[in-house]
Amino acid sequence: MTETIVAHSLLTSLTFTLLHCLWQGTVIAVVLKSLLLLIPHHRPQLRYLASCGALLTSIIIACLTFVILYQPSSDGQNAQQLASVINAIPDNIVSPVEQTYQAYAEFLPWLSVMWMVSICFLSLRLIVDFFRVSNLSNTDYLQPEPWLQQRFDNLVAQISLTAKPVLRISLKATVPMAVGWMKPVVLLPASMVTGLSNDQLEMLLLHEL
Repeated sequence: MTETIVAHSLLTSLTFTLLHCLWQGTVIAVVLKSLLLLIPHHRPQLRYLASCGALLTSIIIACLTFVILYQPSSDGQNAQQLASVINAIPDNIVSPVEQTYQAYAEFLPWLSVMWMVSICFLSLRLIVDFFRVSNLSNTDYLQPEPWLQQRFDNLVAQISLTAKPVLRISLKATVPMAVGWMKPVVLLPASMVTGLSNDQLEMLLLHEL
């Protein structure tokens, strides 16, 4: 099995893609940081757009890198790729690079395996957390008092929401939150209803909306 993984061109290409993502991500982060220093804080939409653009650029560059590196028959072509990389390195550090690669070459494909295992684990945890949070909006809740519901409705009308969320007082939630996007629900912890002033409640509701 180890020999199969080491010789697998897909995993090898994915490993080199992940390694390239380290310096590519660093460059993108530096460019984004420079842009955020130039964009004033009173332009949050533009700052948000720049951040989303940086994330999208990272994904596109990673995909392009993998397409360039991936070769279905990897043995000879991977060796050629490695040789071209080594030829671009100054002579005084070629030998250490070759020695390092030879020492760790058989372990490199395992990096992509560990990465995929981590992705699967984090995705599973995200799914579990999603259903756990979604369940908060359907269990252990109370209907808001008429005065609170009226204030909530006024805020919805004030910011012109196209889909009106449902307001519920949660007995389990510890912080205010908005759950769902097809049938959005705003959850307000019961402790906050009695522990905050009307103006503070309005600020919290407006934030979630």
